[in-house]
Amino acid sequence: MATVLALVGAVVAVGVLVLGAPSDAQDGLAAAVGEEAARCPPSPAPVEPDEEGPGRRVEPGTAWSLSLDRDTRAALVATACHEGGAAALDVATRGTVYYGAVFGTAAATDVHYAIGMGERLHFWTRQGGDGWHYRGDFDTRGCVPPVPVELYTAWGLSSLPQSPGGPSSCGPAAGGRG
Repeated sequence: MATVLALVGAVVAVGVLVLGAPSDAQDGLAAAVGEEAARCPPSPAPVEPDEEGPGRRVEPGTAWSLSLDRDTRAALVATACHEGGAAALDVATRGTVYYGAVFGTAAATDVHYAIGMGERLHFWTRQGGDGWHYRGDFDTRGCVPPVPVELYTAWGLSSLPQSPGGPSSCGPAAGGRG
């Protein structure tokens, strides 16, 4: 047993020597969001769509702003960690996140949207009971995520860049994921 413990200790020591400590040039994500958040949590299981929506079914195309609960934030954090990057993880963990849904003809066709505000806008979607997907980051100087204008209105976000048909959906910013 002592030999096994000594071997494990030696492997850990070698790993520390080989990997070294993070340099100042690295983004310091672990320090910014805590060591727990820096490790990717497991992706949550897809949710069962609620046939009644947030209280009752409404007319298809209706946009509702929803409260961001702990489970939804945790799902966004996990998705950002697996699909996004350091900035997406930081915004999902501790940033301002707007969350809402546009109703379809049934719960399976409802589309949920989330945007996180940081130096860039980070964008997630999920449909019905499917899991969340990170769709990228957008440079707010000219582009916003392709969220229906009715949902931006429900969130009270009327000062975002507009094109004649509503918010510009020119695609994720350079370096973003989509």
